[in-house]
Formats: sequence, C-alpha cells, structure tokens
Amino acid sequence: MRMMKNKLAERNRSKIVRSLLEYFTGEGDPSQREILENWLGEDEKNRVLFEQLNDESYVQEGVEEFRRYDSREGWQKVEGRIRVRRRRLLVRWSYAASVIILFGVGIIAWNVFSERGEKTSVVHTVLQEDIAPGSSRAILVLESGETIFLGRERDSLTRGVTGESFVNDGERLIYSGVEEKKAKIHTLQIPRGGEYTLCLSDGTKITLNANSKIQYPDRFTGRERWVELEGEAYFEVAKDSGHPFVVRSRGAEVRVLGTSFNVKSYRGEAQQTTLVEGAVEVANEQRKVRLMPGEQAVWEGNDFRVREVNTASYTAWTKQRLVFDNEPLEGVLKILQRWYDVEICIENPSLKEVRFTADLPRYEHIKKILDLLEMTTDVKFELNENVLSVKKE
Repeated sequence: MRMMKNKLAERNRSKIVRSLLEYFTGEGDPSQREILENWLGEDEKNRVLFEQLNDESYVQEGVEEFRRYDSREGWQKVEGRIRVRRRRLLVRWSYAASVIILFGVGIIAWNVFSERGEKTSVVHTVLQEDIAPGSSRAILVLESGETIFLGRERDSLTRGVTGESFVNDGERLIYSGVEEKKAKIHTLQIPRGGEYTLCLSDGTKITLNANSKIQYPDRFTGRERWVELEGEAYFEVAKDSGHPFVVRSRGAEVRVLGTSFNVKSYRGEAQQTTLVEGAVEVANEQRKVRLMPGEQAVWEGNDFRVREVNTASYTAWTKQRLVFDNEPLEGVLKILQRWYDVEICIENPSLKEVRFTADLPRYEHIKKILDLLEMTTDVKFELNENVLSVKKE
C-alpha cells in the first residue's frame, strides 16, 4: 500500500513538473494548464512558490547561492564517497535536475521536490520550516548579579555600564585596562545556538562556541592571568612573559605566555587542548605535558594522551566551517545540537559509530547540512519542529 502511494505521489509530481515546464516554455495545452491551476489552488504555499519563480531577482539570487553552495572545496571532500552511491544520488537529485531543465540557463533550484515528496522547498523559500544556524548572542553576568543580554539585535550594541570597563558591539565584548582598586569577576554565558567573542583587558581574544561559559576578571592583577572555561573556546593570548595565562577547566590547567590554541571541555565529553602556535603546558592530577604546534592533548578520566593532529579541523568553527574528519555520528550530532539548538533522537544505538568526513559551511541552514551528510552514508535524518530523528536508511 505504501509503495503504491509513493508511486502515485511520484506520478503527480511528474505531471506538475511537466505542466510547469510547458508554462515557462510557452507550449502548454489546456490540460497542462488545468493541472497547473489545480496545483496552485491546492495550497497557498504553492502559489507563493510559483510567484517567486516568476521573480527574476529571486531566481538570480537562487543561482548565486547554488553556485556558492556547490563549491569545489566542499565537493572534493565528499566526492570520493559519493561515487559509490551514484544510483541513490540520481534519485535524490532527479527533481532538482528537472528544475534545471525547466527553467533553462540561469535558473537553479535546490530540491524543488524532495526525494520522498513529503516537503517542497526552493532556495530562500519558507515552504518548509528550517532551523537557522547559530548567531552572536550571549549573557553577561556581572559580579553584582546584574544580567545583560548581548547580541546583534539588542538595542545596546555599544552600551557601557556605569562603573564597568567594557563595551559591546553586538559580536564582541571588549574590555579596557581601566585601573580600579579591585578587579571584578564576570561570567559570559553562550547559549546553544550562540557564539561570541571576548576581548580581555590585556588584549587576549577568546572566541567562544555554543553552549559555553567562561569566568574571568574584568582586569588582571597579581602574577597570573586566569580564566575558567566550560565548553569550547579558541584563545589568542597576548604575550606577557611576566604574567602567565592560565585556563582552568574541569580539574585541568592550560598554562601559556602567548600563543594560539583551542580548548574543548564539555561535560560528558573528552577534554581536548589543541595547539596552533607557540607552546602550552597542559596538566591535570595525573600528568603534565608540554605541547608543540600541531599537537593535541586528550584526556577522559584516567586516560591521557598526546597526538599529532591537523589543527585546522579543530579550529574550523572559528573560520565559518564545520569540519568532520572520520568523526563518529555521535560527535557530529553533539556539534549540530549545540550550534542549531535542536534535540537529538538516535533510534538505533549502533548508528552512533557511523563515521563522517565532510567540510561544510557553518552558517548554512540545518536541512542542507543534513542533505549532504545523508549523501555519504546510509543514515537518514528527519527533522520535526525542533527534534532531529536519526534512522538507518
């Protein structure tokens, strides 16, 4: 019965594609025009889509987005694994190919009809609810307990607070080195679906990833410059040989003078310190090691090891990319959960170990990310409101 319904749905979609084709080529007969009119009358969303596809500027914008999305850089990352699944791709993209033929040179749509026909979407349309990527937003908690919400859409983009030494420009919280009698301890919290940059009074720049929290003094005093981190952050530490910079996180310390490195320390996950340049000393209760550029310290419980890595994979999130290098599905989903603020439901536990290798745009809507991930494995994603279900195809 289900197969029969799918065949009927596919036949109906083919009729609609043909009627649209004949409309735009000016060759439609009365029967095709009737099919098109019936389709337009079925749902207001169909009419909105039709009007958008008649808008030259809209189509041109879609062309440009498609060109950016189908970049050589991203395609090369998955091309090898896609070859072995060419038959599935031909099915998946059959309707996109029909649209290319339909509109001729200069008109490209993204999944005008999905493979299963359950949803209809085109670049920039709102026919299917999609989940946008994260954006610049954070919560600043002052020592006094006052809470300030930060972000691009706030009406206080350059506000300061009386008695405090910072300004906020909507993407960065910037401290100055104003001398005061006593340093104040502040906390910056980044929610799921957020990111923010913190510029400390000494010139150190810290880029914070989603679902992270950092505590720090508004100005540094004493022999050490210290912060406490939970989550993930990329540090570009200002050099000061007389005052080491210390990152404390869940029983471990990273000690530096001036360098660039990434710290990942989410609860329930292995801790990582990845050194990009300079040198750092990583220590916990069991061990102390000195890292060189290109090395990463990983520890989980009593397991502590140092390995050589491609640092670009671990800092790509600071450069608007999502990079997975043979990453287990469970790790991929945790990243998507934090960045897109969705809930994850894995129906088959064995899927957690499925491996992904991909280089994807960080600021893309989640559906396009999931489409690309589906191309390389037998995993299927279903997004229902804010819940992402993961199934074996």
